[in-house]
Amino acid sequence: MSCLHLMVVLPVRQHLSRLPTIDPNTRTLLLCGYPNVGKSSFINKVVDTQGIMDHPLEERNTIEMQAITALAHLRSAVLYVMDVSERCGQTLEHQHELFNIQPLFANKPLLIVANKCDVKKICDLTEEDQKIFADLTAKGIPVIETSALTEEGVIMVKTENIVI
Repeated sequence: MSCLHLMVVLPVRQHLSRLPTIDPNTRTLLLCGYPNVGKSSFINKVVDTQGIMDHPLEERNTIEMQAITALAHLRSAVLYVMDVSERCGQTLEHQHELFNIQPLFANKPLLIVANKCDVKKICDLTEEDQKIFADLTAKGIPVIETSALTEEGVIMVKTENIVI
């Protein structure tokens, strides 16, 4: 191996050695969604430990892809958070595109968290945007409207029968 290769590999190795170990038998919750949809606010209401996936697969680097691959092998459920109000700066259609990670977790329980319902509810959306959620529901994917701000729906998510 050349010196140039070592200069690249050593920092990556050091970075990986600082990452926490992953126990594949520990139940894990994967929280996905674009920036500013309310993932951190929501998770702060629900659990103590965080980990966030917030950008499309094609924008991920090698280390992030390795982490996602490792997560796919954990006992986990996936919460996909969407900002119904679109105040995050992304349209619902664009937020739904991040859902392309779903095939990686095809064998995992999945729940859509339609966040920021204190600002806008699904029933107040255009027919086209309502169809996004109707199609998910038709596929058997539960959709729960929440507000991390007011805590509306948070208990429903916590008690949703997701078997990990």
